[in-house]
Amino acid sequence: MGRCKTNAPKDVVKSEKSSETGIAPKFQNQKYIIPPLFHNKWSDKNADRTLLNDTIIEFYMCEYMRLKVYDENARARYHLFHTFFYSRLRVNFGQYFKEGPPRRSEFAIHYNRMFQQKVKPSAILQKEILVIPVHNNKPKHWFLVLVHNPSGAIRRRIVDSKEVKSGNRRSLLTKQIAEYARFEEAGECRVVIMDSLLNSKKYQSDLSKAHSHAFDYIRLWLQMAASACDEELMSSRVRKVVCESLPKQHNDVDCGVYMLAYAEYFTWFNTEWMKTPTESLAYLKMEDDLKSLLNTEEPRLRLDKLFQKMKDPHPLKEGAL
Repeated sequence: MGRCKTNAPKDVVKSEKSSETGIAPKFQNQKYIIPPLFHNKWSDKNADRTLLNDTIIEFYMCEYMRLKVYDENARARYHLFHTFFYSRLRVNFGQYFKEGPPRRSEFAIHYNRMFQQKVKPSAILQKEILVIPVHNNKPKHWFLVLVHNPSGAIRRRIVDSKEVKSGNRRSLLTKQIAEYARFEEAGECRVVIMDSLLNSKKYQSDLSKAHSHAFDYIRLWLQMAASACDEELMSSRVRKVVCESLPKQHNDVDCGVYMLAYAEYFTWFNTEWMKTPTESLAYLKMEDDLKSLLNTEEPRLRLDKLFQKMKDPHPLKEGAL
């Protein structure tokens, strides 16, 4: 992945065994069961490529990219969610909120019940970027969501206890107006959706719904996380952006490759977009050489090269997967 020349590395070994049966590489003392990257053989034909599953996405984005691509500064600025986060979000919200979204007074209760985790919500909301891989069921498809400035939509209302005790309503109202004014001068939270099948006529309707659902669920999660921190996140300050000018896949199986490329490029190689006005984010682009590279088998060759380097000295036996 990353910004490299479009010619495949000469030292990549096109292993028929790894492409057909998968391999079991180790990283940070943890073994990953990597399924085949091609159905039968290494080929530049679309029909021979497989859909990258959650194990590959999880390993590359949450482990390799975080520990080997990012530096300390980037790790401090970003939070990368696991591949099951959005699925869990969708299932939980569908189960608990069948009759509609919960009341604001219940946000913190629901968050603490459904999302108890090691990382406190305040630590996540303070990050500059939240990186969320989204797996859609219909069609089976990966797309990326980047949440920029998640705390930008939080309003922190500070009411002077002396004013409350004195019952001075005019003074209290003035205080609240001042708080709203300060909030209006603050930034906003941008939910940026990057999808390599955006222009697909076949899936346009399904993916449009998937993008809307992803935005609604993630915005609701942000509200709940803020409430769990005794803060209020204003939904009107959360903006949805769907990128229209990114490279697009030309088959039904390379969505995972494109999603990983989007994530790595826009969190490491090009972060200037964070300064871009919200109205212009829809027109984000990647370099032409990357656009050409993504439409070849080379990203899979590089993934295989990476897996081969970490391969367990006792590889999986034939038919183990």
